[in-house]
Amino acid sequence: LYNGISIEQLRKISLRQTVSIVPQDPFLFSKPIQENMALARQEWSMDEIHTLSQLVNIAEEINEIPEKYDAY
Repeated sequence: LYNGISIEQLRKISLRQTVSIVPQDPFLFSKPIQENMALARQEWSMDEIHTLSQLVNIAEEINEIPEKYDAY
């Protein structure tokens, strides 16, 4: 169902214009967690990386690792 309508009843062009697919295959490079998190913006400070980890709900797990943000 899409908005309560069976997708078989929708025109293919309408469906293709309103639906997209986002792959969910996570991957990490062989770098510390902090460098993986700052991949898009390498100039991020550790405070910004900590904030990001809180926003994506991973801060608690990172802090349980002995090496924390320096872990590979």
